[in-house]
Amino acid sequence: MNLGRSAKRCQDFSSKDTQVQTLTRLSWVCFILESDILAEFNQPRSGIELLVDKLPFPNYGGPACPSHLYVLAEISARLLLNRIHHSLFFTDNLTIYTGDASLVRVCSELDHQLETWYNSLPEIIKPNLEGSPSGDKLASLLRLRYWSAKQVIFRAFVIHVTSIDDEVADQVPPSVLEMCQVCLNASRLFIMTAEFILEHRTPYTYSVAQCIVSQWELETFGAVDARSAEISQRQIFIALDKNVMTAQVPVDDLV
Repeated sequence: MNLGRSAKRCQDFSSKDTQVQTLTRLSWVCFILESDILAEFNQPRSGIELLVDKLPFPNYGGPACPSHLYVLAEISARLLLNRIHHSLFFTDNLTIYTGDASLVRVCSELDHQLETWYNSLPEIIKPNLEGSPSGDKLASLLRLRYWSAKQVIFRAFVIHVTSIDDEVADQVPPSVLEMCQVCLNASRLFIMTAEFILEHRTPYTYSVAQCIVSQWELETFGAVDARSAEISQRQIFIALDKNVMTAQVPVDDLV
């Protein structure tokens, strides 16, 4: 598909042309899936991320139903996750994996943007962030996005604290330790939510499976107690064994 041509044809935000809206939705699907892959693997980029600023959101026509709202929320979540990745890992003047003031300011701002995104969700689709995931796969996916973003924002502090010499470990500011706790708590809730997602066939099985292993590694790296790590590991590989190898999702489920 020629993405530039598709974006040009979709410039009319109010267009209800069936083909235009189909191209719009497929373009956003490509963007989300490519972003999920690039977040975990160093792969060539198609260039679609350069077009999304000009790409209209899907126009379903008529009053918005929950499934349409979930799509729009998923798009905005992926855009925010990309912004987080670029702000933390593609900025030359930011010293990553240290606890300096510049990193604290950036992470605080990104966390504020994440909370703003969550608070702006319509109540009908806003997921419960604590406890066991609900039976709604789409709501659980938004919850997964939230906790994924939260742990990415504060991950650098865990790596910083666990990498410093023991002689200076007692000099770590309490505020940095609090951010480490936020990251580890987000990782645990990500794993809890991801296990539920992996019990179902979704377009995100592969990327979630990759992320959940990364989260478990972060838990272990963050020196959580051995029992907690053992339980998390067992849950992860049970979920992977049951679901990952059999997941086949129709394209229609994405749009």
